[in-house]
Amino acid sequence: DRVGFGWARWGDAEMLASAKEGSPMRAAVTALMSRNATPNCVLNVGVHWLCNAPLKNAWNAAMANVDVDDTVGHACFFLPMGDPGDDDRPMWKKKGIDGYVDAIRKAKRKVILLGPPHVQNLPFIGQDAFVDASGAGGGGDGVADGVIKTLFEIGDAFDDPPVVIMTAGMAAKSAILLGQDRINFRGWGFIDAGTTLDGYAGVKSRDYNDPRKYCQKSRERTRGDGDGVEFWFAPGVCEKFPQLPRAGGQRRTHHRNGV
Repeated sequence: DRVGFGWARWGDAEMLASAKEGSPMRAAVTALMSRNATPNCVLNVGVHWLCNAPLKNAWNAAMANVDVDDTVGHACFFLPMGDPGDDDRPMWKKKGIDGYVDAIRKAKRKVILLGPPHVQNLPFIGQDAFVDASGAGGGGDGVADGVIKTLFEIGDAFDDPPVVIMTAGMAAKSAILLGQDRINFRGWGFIDAGTTLDGYAGVKSRDYNDPRKYCQKSRERTRGDGDGVEFWFAPGVCEKFPQLPRAGGQRRTHHRNGV
């Protein structure tokens, strides 16, 4: 039997959105922090954001009425993907963690990718279905609800419970909450991947996911067949960035999980 799970992230945008009492994201963070409400899920809080005073105040406001005896959280933020752009990949490997991409492939899980069109052609995802989540990143609104309804209709038609990989902002949290029955009793998996896919699709959406740097790292760090540019990048991305001579000295690393 498949074991269901949900991996949700809570970053700066979510902290601000959950500061307002009665908001959809306030309800979401309360449920995702609760062991009873979401027993097979973990909320991964970007604790590095709490160094920012307004974000810390927003987080504290959201946590004001949370039952500490029913609380579980985590600070890893991004679930390790096993990709060459992750400067911590050797560390994860030493801990016996190859990343969720390899785990999904070995388990022969069906995959639904939920996100914007630019991530649709990533070879390493190899999704069985794609759901366009354009404009649904706010969560708790009619657009997000419609996207999640489509997601569930597609997954329910599969003969095996899927793993849903999501790059859909706050809508990913809504999907995890609305999918509790599927997680707890039907073996669905939900991974809130955030912006980790963007660089491989040729989109620099954050400082850490620069496609140029990702292409260079992938060429330098390939571990053989199934780990090169052709596996990780959307077609044509790295053709824009010719291989550069390897720089001498120690290269500055950027830890994706903020530690």
